[in-house]
Amino acid sequence: MKKTHAIECPQCGRISLIQRNENLYQCLACNFRKDFSFLDFGKLMIAFFAVILVAFLTKHAYEFGEVEPIQQSYQAAPKAN
Repeated sequence: MKKTHAIECPQCGRISLIQRNENLYQCLACNFRKDFSFLDFGKLMIAFFAVILVAFLTKHAYEFGEVEPIQQSYQAAPKAN
């Protein structure tokens, strides 16, 4: 038999939130539902490593002179008398 643990519901506060499946939690008292399927760990890790890779490549491109930083010169406008 599957063991079910009840958790406090964030909507009604009762200890009646149960896990229906791997990603879905439901309150037995107020029928509140929360789906955690969007929190896929694999996709999160891919996004994390993509950001690290872009940061690494950008840093090293500047170090080796392949990319020059944008330098803008600003000139003061002449004062009107």
